[in-house]
Parts: sequence; C-alpha cells; structure tokens
Amino acid sequence: MKEKLGNSKGELNVPIITRTRRPNGSLREQIDYSNCPSMTEQHTSHLTDLNYLVAKYTPDELTNYLMARNQYRQEILGHDFSQEPSMQDSLNEVYRMKQAFKELPHELTSQFKNHVEFLKYLDNPANQETLIRLGLLTKTEIKELTQTEITPQATPLTQTTQEDKANKEPKK
Repeated sequence: MKEKLGNSKGELNVPIITRTRRPNGSLREQIDYSNCPSMTEQHTSHLTDLNYLVAKYTPDELTNYLMARNQYRQEILGHDFSQEPSMQDSLNEVYRMKQAFKELPHELTSQFKNHVEFLKYLDNPANQETLIRLGLLTKTEIKELTQTEITPQATPLTQTTQEDKANKEPKK
C-alpha cells in the first residue's frame, strides 16, 4: 500500500513523502526533495575546487618579478629593532607628513603627484637652491640637516660552520 503525504500538488519547498508497507510489515518512508531548490550557496563552490586553488596559487608574472627583485636582498642581522619606532608611531608620522604636504601652497603641491614625490624632491641635494628660493628652508637649516644625516651601519658578518668548527677545536 502506497501513501503520499506532503506535496501532492507539486508545490515548491515542500518535499514529497511516500510511505509504503514492506511485505514483512515494516514501514518504509521515502522523502523526495525534487521540488525543493537547493539552499546551498552556489556562488562560493569554486573555492573548494582543487584545480581552481592550484591555479590561484601558482606563481604568476608579478610574483616571479618580485622574487627576482628580492633575490639579492640581504637578511638584516644584528640590528636592534627595539630602538625603531612602533608601527603606530610610523603611521602617525606618515599622517603628519601628508597633512604638512596638504598645508603647502597649491602652486607648490601641484608640481608633485603626492607627498612621497615631494619628499624625494626635498632629499635631492641638487634641489637645495630651489628650496632656499621658495623659502621652504634656509642655508643654516640645510647645513644642519646634511650634517646630522644618519649613515646606515653595516651588519656584522656571521661565521660559517667551518669557521665555527675551527674555533672550537683545540689548537695543538
């Protein structure tokens, strides 16, 4: 004996439930969800596709360029980073530089793309006369800035493992 419950009219979002009695007397209940659209978010299904993930993380042209550019950089060894400003202090300084750039006259700021280009212009020693002429700096200020210029310190070289072994072995 078959008995249909639930969606007999073919309504959406209502499953069709069919109950039948087996020859041994037990009840079999079947649920058909063919009239129910999927509630799964399909727009993110590609994020679980292995082919998509492999293609996404393979090195592209930009990654290869950046890796090649950074290949010759040396690791910073022996530098005391506790003396460096914190991230927040650095961001505050960048903010102050942007604000100071905005406060300059429009005739001056229109010559540069942004505050970074202006800072590069200030750092160039060939532009000292122009800075004096514009009234941004005086000769004494330029002299003070060039005398207090910070020179980077060389990082100490590390010993190789062979040099370490040679230093540890007792000398005869």
